[in-house]
Amino acid sequence: MTAWWNLTKKELRLGLPAFLLPLIAYALLASIMFYIGSRQNMNWEMVMIISVVAIVLHLFYLVYYFYYSLQAERKRMHLWLHNPLPGYGLLSAKLTAGLISMVGSLLIIGAVTALTYFFAGTFDDLFPALVLGDVLNLGIIGGVHLFLLALNFAIYFLFFWMIFLLISRYIGSFFSIILTFILFICFVSGWAWLSETPFFRFLSEWGEINLLQVAQRFHFSADASEGIQFFLTNEGAGSIYLGTYVSEALVAIVLFAASCWLLDRKVEV
Repeated sequence: MTAWWNLTKKELRLGLPAFLLPLIAYALLASIMFYIGSRQNMNWEMVMIISVVAIVLHLFYLVYYFYYSLQAERKRMHLWLHNPLPGYGLLSAKLTAGLISMVGSLLIIGAVTALTYFFAGTFDDLFPALVLGDVLNLGIIGGVHLFLLALNFAIYFLFFWMIFLLISRYIGSFFSIILTFILFICFVSGWAWLSETPFFRFLSEWGEINLLQVAQRFHFSADASEGIQFFLTNEGAGSIYLGTYVSEALVAIVLFAASCWLLDRKVEV
């Protein structure tokens, strides 16, 4: 455990530029938007808009972090693989470092977003039904799904990166990228077809969760609850299924295990 934690701290140091770069870019964009908005007396509103966009883009944060970290390791692959830890130890350390960086980035941008919400009076006029509790509840629900989707995307990326490394042992990097992309398209197409089959729906569409009941448990205000009910009814999205979460989690676990196996048995050789 000590060796793994030391490796995780090393990954955090290695990924520090990847952590700082999005925050610097965000600070620059927020400053520009603040300046532009000040001409229309909407400086805080403009900063809040760019902040919300930055938070949504965290869906791909772990993919970006993995790409930076794995690309850096590729330049010194023999040193990385010389570590005595097995593949799951190497990759889980990177994943943990990425999650810690993502949490830190979201806390910083989320704090700025919260501050701008209080200063931006225009949003109070546009969304008078939303009280502070509603914003916090939406943030919790959205934040949980943001992390789940980001983690899912990262594991898919990790799996196909290992395939890319394996292929690049036999052909050049350019053709390896093309072949890996083709395999990715085939995988996504096959998964989309499978998810529409009656058998897969039987396996995944269980444990129905009524979204309206979830909203009631979070104690949204009456006006916000009415708006949520109207939105869900119009979109036809009144329910989600626990089986969908479980099936996606199982696929992610299988892909992560396959990535570890490829790193240990194929890439490392």
